[in-house]
Amino acid sequence: MRYLFTLCCCLSFFQTYSQYKSRLVVNTKGIETAKVSVVILDFMALRGVKSDSAIVQNRSAKFNMVVPQPVNYASVSLTHKGKIFIAKFVLDSGTTNMTVEIGSGSKLKISGLANRSFKINNLVEQLMDSTFSDYIKNQKTKVLGIPMEVVKKATSRQFVVLQSYPNDYYSILELKRLSHTDKRVEFSKEIFNVWNSLSAEVKSTPLGKQVYEEQTWFINSFLTAKAGSKARIFTVNDINGNAFSNQSLLGENYLIVFSATWCLPCQEQLPGIKKIYDEYRAKGLKVVYFNDDSDKARWKAHVAKNKLTWINVSEGLKPRFSKIPKSFAVWAIPTCILVDREGNIVYNSDQEAAGISKLGQAVSNVFAVNKS
Repeated sequence: MRYLFTLCCCLSFFQTYSQYKSRLVVNTKGIETAKVSVVILDFMALRGVKSDSAIVQNRSAKFNMVVPQPVNYASVSLTHKGKIFIAKFVLDSGTTNMTVEIGSGSKLKISGLANRSFKINNLVEQLMDSTFSDYIKNQKTKVLGIPMEVVKKATSRQFVVLQSYPNDYYSILELKRLSHTDKRVEFSKEIFNVWNSLSAEVKSTPLGKQVYEEQTWFINSFLTAKAGSKARIFTVNDINGNAFSNQSLLGENYLIVFSATWCLPCQEQLPGIKKIYDEYRAKGLKVVYFNDDSDKARWKAHVAKNKLTWINVSEGLKPRFSKIPKSFAVWAIPTCILVDREGNIVYNSDQEAAGISKLGQAVSNVFAVNKS
């Protein structure tokens, strides 16, 4: 298992958008007094980017907000008798009415929300739920997780729904969210298929253009990181703060290892990479060990503890903000990329059979070629 990380440039995402007005009326059912808060969420529906709150009066709380898009993921929370109850929904600009009541656990029940985007969102979520439920029902043993093929099936069904609403802004918003749930070229091509089915008006929105640019960039990065391609030239600081460029390794065989101190699979892989390095460094193998994290102190301690005497580099950024790994289409770690003396990529663990044995064989092959 590897660690998958996503890119969440939420701040810049919202700053590029126009401003829209939204009037939300939250009616409470069976609740006379409470505090109600509304949070506008990012495109992954995970992080809040804007919030407002009001006190219920006459079983109603009213919000007049400026929102970044025509359609936004949002959440509503109600504080009642010291407890907080929450529900997520989809908010259209304009005037929206909803009724909330306390449900089971910490959940709020939403009713009366009649906007079009909410209805499409319900279809999308119902497809995901029904696909997972059908899988679970057909299993004879306890289900510990949902297999990737089932997730892919659910997502494909969701894509069909979005294609059925080509003129709705919600379709591009949900497509944007889904595009960050899977980082495979095949999936990226599916995103493009849905994008192409949307109306020209929706595709020309800032979000529509962003989805197109991101997927184009991802596919191009993947193709240029394939075996046979020239390795991208990059410059980054080493552990001593000095600039390092892989351009300096032209004429030598070198291995780029994308890793992180917090990544357990990376640590499990480390002894195997050290063994390969010890075997081939006398023959000229170089290792560029790229730490994809922002904790410099932890990184330095990790290098010292494990006696990593190769080239240790880092952008000093959290994974979602790092640029160099993504320029190699690296979205999950650990990833190993082997480059030969001509500067050509000869092995990429993301795109070929992974594992230390496969990596060791690739290194052996490249030195055998040099010898011959």
